[in-house]
This record gives sequence, C-alpha cells and structure tokens, in this order.
Amino acid sequence: AQADFRKLLSTPRGDRPVPLHRQAQDLQQKQRAEAANRSKSAFLATISHELRTPLNVILGNLQLLLSGRHGPIPVPQARALELTKENSSHLLSLINDLLDLNKAESGKLSLDLQPVNVTELCHAVVEFFGDKPAREHLQFEMILNHLTPVVVGDPLRLKQILINLLGNALKFTPAGAHIALRVDETEFPRELRLSVIDTGPGVKADDQERIFHEFEQIGHAHSPASAGTGLGLPIARRLAEAHGGRLTVESQPDAGSRFIFVLPIREPAAGAAPAPATSATPLPPAGRPADLLILAVEDYPANLELLVTYLELESYRVAPATHAEEAIAQAIVLQPNLILMDVKMPGIDGLEATRRLKADPRTRHIPVVMLTAFAAATDVEDCLSAGADGFLSKPVDFAKLDAAIAQFAARRPA
Repeated sequence: AQADFRKLLSTPRGDRPVPLHRQAQDLQQKQRAEAANRSKSAFLATISHELRTPLNVILGNLQLLLSGRHGPIPVPQARALELTKENSSHLLSLINDLLDLNKAESGKLSLDLQPVNVTELCHAVVEFFGDKPAREHLQFEMILNHLTPVVVGDPLRLKQILINLLGNALKFTPAGAHIALRVDETEFPRELRLSVIDTGPGVKADDQERIFHEFEQIGHAHSPASAGTGLGLPIARRLAEAHGGRLTVESQPDAGSRFIFVLPIREPAAGAAPAPATSATPLPPAGRPADLLILAVEDYPANLELLVTYLELESYRVAPATHAEEAIAQAIVLQPNLILMDVKMPGIDGLEATRRLKADPRTRHIPVVMLTAFAAATDVEDCLSAGADGFLSKPVDFAKLDAAIAQFAARRPA
C-alpha cells in the first residue's frame, strides 16, 4: 500500500487516477445538473402551453374582428385592436424566444439542414416586414453580391437570424436614416457574409459584447432598452454558431452599426431542390367540397367557441367535442371529413385518441390535424408518430387552418 501511495505521489497530477469518492461526487453533480435541466425544460414547456392557450383566444378573436367578419370596425377601435394584436404577438415572440434559449442552453437546438436559395431567403425576410421601413420613414435597400445561389442550412432558422437582425435595425434606427441587407461572398475561405447595416446611433465598444448576453439591451434616445426583451441577438448568435458560422458587430457611436452573420458555404448534393423561403401562407385552392363536416375537439371552452365560430363563418358544418372519449364516439357515428384534435385534455389525451382512431377500421380513414399549444419540434414528431395527418400550433393562424382544411378534408367525399 505504501508503494502504491508513493507511486501515486510520483505520478504527474494530470495522469493520476480520480479517487472513487470523487468520481461518485462528479457523477452525482452531473445527474443533479441534468435533472435540473429537465425540470427547467418541462417547466418552460408547461408555461408555454398555458400562455399559448389564452393567447389563442386573444389573437384568434382579433383576427376575426380586424378582418371584418363580425362587421365593420370604426377607425379608432381598429387602431386599438391593432395595438392589442401587435403587443399580443410580441408576447408570443417572447415565449418562443425563451423556448429557443432553453433549447440552446440544454444542447437540444436541432437544425433541419436542407438546400436554401439565398436570394429567395433574403426576399422572404424583407417581405416579412412589409412596408414597415416606409412607415418608419427609413431608407431601405437590399444588395446581393453573392455568386453561390444555394447553400445548406435550416431555412427557418436562417430566416430567424436575419429577421432578428433586421428587426433590431428597424427598432433602433431613427426616421430618415438608412438600413441595408447585404450579402457578399468570400473565396478563401468560402463563406457568405450576410450583413444588416444601419446609420443609426451605433453601439459603444464596451457594449458590443454585452448586447449578445441574454436579457441585456442598450437603450437609445430613439428606442429605450425597454423596447425589447434582450433575447433576439443572443439567440441569433447561437443559431449562427449552430450552423458553424459566427455573428459579430462592427459599430461606432453616432456612426451606425454593421451586424455580420458569416455562414460557411456548403453546397447541397446534386439534384437536391431548395426549400421555399417565402413567409406567405399558401392560400387554399379556389372552391371546396360542399357541406364539409369538421369535428372540433377542444377542452378549453373559449378556444372551442372561437374555433366553432370561425368554422361556421366559413360555412362548414361543425360537431364540437370537449374530451377525447366524446370525440372518438362522434367520429364513429358522424364520419366527419376532418378532425381538429387538441392534445392536452382530461382523461386520455389527443395523442392516444388519435392512435385509437387510426387503429379502428371505422375511423382510420378520417384525416386528423392536431391543433395544440404544444409547439416544439418534438411535439410535432409525437403528433405525427401517433398517426396525425397534420399539425398546427396555437395561437392558430386562420389562413394556415384554411390551407390544412383544403389539403386534408378534400380527401374524403362530403
């Protein structure tokens, strides 16, 4: 034993075996950290669901009111409704940012890599903001100098990066200033440099790293720090790094800023088609089978009322159900053209209800579209694995709901 101890003392510190009690302590600490991360993820997922559920009622009714489906709206009331919708959407974006941040911190931020057309991506980002630059009295231009037309990336995440950067520029740049979205390409190494440039107030050198920290934001006279959440830039940087790239800023006070997203160029395999980057929701085809019957399954009364109201305004026949057992019984008897299925319900949930419907020869042919406040990528996978034909997250976009109905309900004769 003494010889072994002397040998241990003579062994360089870096080569010494870790004592068993230290190994056990390290393992316990690792397990506690993993358990804490799981608890935090579960907590945020639950909070997201509970916030999205009432937001679905708020944003859904705002869509109906502003579309004039309940009658004309006087201008002062319409302005109040627009402000309510804008701030409700801002709350939804904060929820999404918190979930993205949690996924990044826990190493669960996954990318759906596929061919992306760079020019279409940039146009989709500009399209997302519509006429906002003009309404803010800003001069805007897009400069595309790249030669490689298609790269490999996650189209939604790439778009999210550029929307975060351009959104910041629009928020913090005063009227009369200039903003540009510019794409350049370097040969050694082969990289795209996607830059958002503004002639706004700029960022001091001491603050240029701090703005990439969570919940940190630098206020300006034009737009105070309270104007945002401080999550857009940190998430954009993490998404850039997940693509093997980087996100940096070059800025001087009173001389503007240049945020540069550097993306390594990886060309897709031959024959791979780029994903569409447009932000527009596809419109349903003109005309539809007459007299469609839709089974709407939702346990939250206000959401069920909203869904039934919208579907009836669209001249669909609607059968409501408030829990899964009722939905299964109605599906067998009524044979609807489509089932819109909530997930979280008392008793058996929507996933189990869908499995039972798809296992029953009497109902397996009926398309099921999940309409749920669970919105993570894993939730989509769970729904599709249970046999669902489609997935829509809450708050529901009625244009997307129309497209889903047109896609799936038309499979069955009325």
